[in-house]
Amino acid sequence: LTNNYNVIQQFYGDSITDGLTGLKNNRFFVKQTLHLIQQAKTENKEVSLAIIDVDNFKEINDKYGHAYGDDCLSNLGTILTSVCNRKLDFPCRLAGDEFTIVMYDATQEEIDKVCQDILTDIQLHDVEVSIGTATTMIDVNMPAIIIKDKLFEQADRALYKAKANGRNMFYSAADLVKN
Repeated sequence: LTNNYNVIQQFYGDSITDGLTGLKNNRFFVKQTLHLIQQAKTENKEVSLAIIDVDNFKEINDKYGHAYGDDCLSNLGTILTSVCNRKLDFPCRLAGDEFTIVMYDATQEEIDKVCQDILTDIQLHDVEVSIGTATTMIDVNMPAIIIKDKLFEQADRALYKAKANGRNMFYSAADLVKN
């Protein structure tokens, strides 16, 4: 039974982990984000999301090869892990060159610092990224899946604003409302 349990645990770990970067994957992102939203509902806290996208990744792969592109993604995974210093924050690789960081009860200053640290650290690897962030107040009457989807949509819009403004920068969904 112990061997069976260990094998099952290994399979589960593999099923929620990205093999290239060692980060958790989209499956974990959805499950854990929903869990944090439920927790935020009971604690009257906020959940924030940063979406990180490698700028011009197709061109990187075309110019330097897929092994180099994989190294870029792996290096970004290491950076994202290093900037997640708070207990409930976690980075994930969603797919391809798209990553996320979920932050629980983070201030805007903490979110901005994480984004700036990513932009600073990734320059050492000759790669540029764009980042979009969003923070949501938790509506206790709204299903967690709807809150997650809205949070992702807001961060994604901010990401595209960062790309439209020149790339290699971060943009907050809150700034979209101000403009």
